Amino acid sequence: MSVTVTAGGAIRSGPRLAALLALAALLACLPLGWAVAEDQGETAEAREVRLGHKVDLNSAPSEAILGLPIPRDLADNILDYRQRISYFDSVYDLMNVEGMTSEHFATLKPFVSTLPPPEEDASLARLSASYRQAQRYLGQEGSNEGLVDEYLDKMRNPENVNDMDLYDLMSYQNVSPVDATNIIKARERLGRFESGRQLRRSEGLRYWSYRNLRDFVVYEEPGAETSGNKVTGYAQTRYSNTPYYNGDDEDIPGSVYFRIRGDYYNPRLLNKVRVNAPGGYSAGVLTNREYAEVNWDEQVKGYVGVQDRKFGSFRLKGAYVGNYRVAYGLGLVMDNTDFIHYRKTGFGFNKRLLGVHGDLSRSYEYKLTGAAAEGSWGPLNASFFVSSENKDGVVNPDGTLNRMITLRPRMPAELLDGRTGENGLPSGLQRDAIQEDLLGGNMKLMLAPGTFVGVTGYEARYNRGWDPTEETLLNGDVSPTARDSEIWNSYQSYFVDADGNSEEYKFRRVMGAEAQGVYKNVSVQGEYAFVQDPRNKLFTTKNPDAYIINAYSQWDNLHLLAIWRDSDVGYDNPYNRSFSNDNRYEQTLLDAPYRLNDEPYTLIE
Repeated sequence: MSVTVTAGGAIRSGPRLAALLALAALLACLPLGWAVAEDQGETAEAREVRLGHKVDLNSAPSEAILGLPIPRDLADNILDYRQRISYFDSVYDLMNVEGMTSEHFATLKPFVSTLPPPEEDASLARLSASYRQAQRYLGQEGSNEGLVDEYLDKMRNPENVNDMDLYDLMSYQNVSPVDATNIIKARERLGRFESGRQLRRSEGLRYWSYRNLRDFVVYEEPGAETSGNKVTGYAQTRYSNTPYYNGDDEDIPGSVYFRIRGDYYNPRLLNKVRVNAPGGYSAGVLTNREYAEVNWDEQVKGYVGVQDRKFGSFRLKGAYVGNYRVAYGLGLVMDNTDFIHYRKTGFGFNKRLLGVHGDLSRSYEYKLTGAAAEGSWGPLNASFFVSSENKDGVVNPDGTLNRMITLRPRMPAELLDGRTGENGLPSGLQRDAIQEDLLGGNMKLMLAPGTFVGVTGYEARYNRGWDPTEETLLNGDVSPTARDSEIWNSYQSYFVDADGNSEEYKFRRVMGAEAQGVYKNVSVQGEYAFVQDPRNKLFTTKNPDAYIINAYSQWDNLHLLAIWRDSDVGYDNPYNRSFSNDNRYEQTLLDAPYRLNDEPYTLIE
C-alpha cells in the first residue's frame, strides 16, 4: 500500500509515514493525559464544579464547598455562615459572608445555587458543627473533663446574645471582661445583633473570642430557628472502661479502692436526659457511676427550671428546683464543683459558669440540692440559693467531723463499716458523714459597662461540730511538723478548755466582696473573703481571710495577665475554687499514704 499527498511537496509512505502517524496519535492523547493527571489530584466534588455542575450552598458537603475556585479561608467562612448563622435564601446572601468581595462573588456565581435547606433540629446541627470545639475543651481540661459537661450542655441550648448580660458573656471560654464589655457597648450602639457578622465587627472584640462565643449563641429567641413551639431535648449515654492516667498507678481513678477491695474495675457509665419546653422551661436527670463503683445509679441528679423570663424591666435569668450550680466572682467564696482545677485563672479556657444554672455535671460531694434563683433589674443583679445535702467525711472517735472528703470512686458503706486503720483505731471514713443545710446569695451593682461591685455570703448549718485533730488522720509513729500547719489550722467549731469543758458550734459563715473595672483594653478584678471563727464576732479582723487580685490587658494576638493572691492558713472554705498553686494539703503528711491511719485519707483536698 502506498499513499502520496501533494501539498507543495510530497510525503511518501513507508517507515517514515508510520512514525509520523504514531507521533500525531501521541500528541492527540496528551490533553487527555493532562486531564487524567489533573483528575487524580482533585476530589469528585471539585470535578463536579469544573465540569459545570452547580453546588447547592445549603446541602453540599464541606468537600464541595472547599472545592470551589476561591481561597480556603473564604470557603471555611461560607461553611461557618451556613452552620452558625443561616442557610442561604439566594446566592446573593453570599455577600453577607465575612471576607466575600464582589470579585470573589463574580467568580462563584456560575458555580453555585440554592435549594430549600434540609429540615434539621437546630440544636443538633449546632452540636454536630461544634464537635471540634468540644474536643478542644476535653483536651484543655485533661483529667478534669467533668467541667466540660457544663459547656456541652450550653452548646445544645444556646442563648440569645441580645439578652445576655456581662456576667453571662464572661462565663464563656476566651471571652475576657474586656471582650464582654465591648460586646455590650456594640449592642447598645446597634440596638441588637442580627447576625454573627455584626457580632464579629464589635470594636475591640478579639477574633478568637468571637470564634468561641458563636458556638453558644443565637440572634433570635431560642427555638425560633426551626423548633417553634416544639418540645426538644437530648439523651446521652457514655460508657468508658479505660482508666485515665499518666503512667503511675497512683493516678488511676479508683486505684486506692482497687487495692482495698481487690477486684476488677467496673467501667464508668453515665446517662443524661434533658428536655426543653416552650417558655424557657427545662428539666433534666443524670445517673452516673464512676470507675470501680458498683451501682449504675450511685449518683443521681436532676432539676426542673425556667430561664430568661421577662416581667417588665425585671429579667428572671433562671430559677431551679433540684440540683443546681452556683459560682461567683473569682471563686473565693462559692463555686460548687468536685473538679478542682488548680491555677484556674478565670481567663482563656480556665473559666467558671457564673451565676445560677441547672446542674447535670458529675460532681456529687459538693453538689447542692434545693432551690436557687437569679434575676436582674436595671444595674442590679441578685441571686439566692438554699440547699440541704449529706456530705462524705472523716469522723473523729468522739463523733465530731474532722473534715470533708471527696471519695472518687465512692466506696460502698459495707466496705467502710468496721474498717480499722493502721493505728488500730476504726477508720473515720463515712458516707453521708454530715448533714449540711446551706443558705446564701450574691448581689452585684453595675456602675458602668464592665465595672461593678458585689457581695457574696453563705451560712452552713451542720449536725456535728468540727475538730481537725491530726490524731485521727496520722498513724502513731508520725509527728507533724511546721509544713503540716494546714492540717491543724483547718476549720474548727469544737473546743475543749484546760478544765475539760467543751464548747460546740454547728455552723460555718463565709462572707466576701468582689469588684471589677474595665478601661479600654485593660481589666482589673479582685475578691476578698473571710471565714468566721465561731468564737469571734462576724465582722472582726481576727477572722482568717484571703484575697486575690488580677490585672489583664489584651491585644489581637497578645494578652498579659498578672495575679496576686494571699490567704491565711486558717481560711478553710470547702467551696473555695479560686486560683491556687496546688492542693491545700500538697507536700504535707496528707500527701503520704504510708504515714496515714487509712490510705484513702489521701483523697482529702
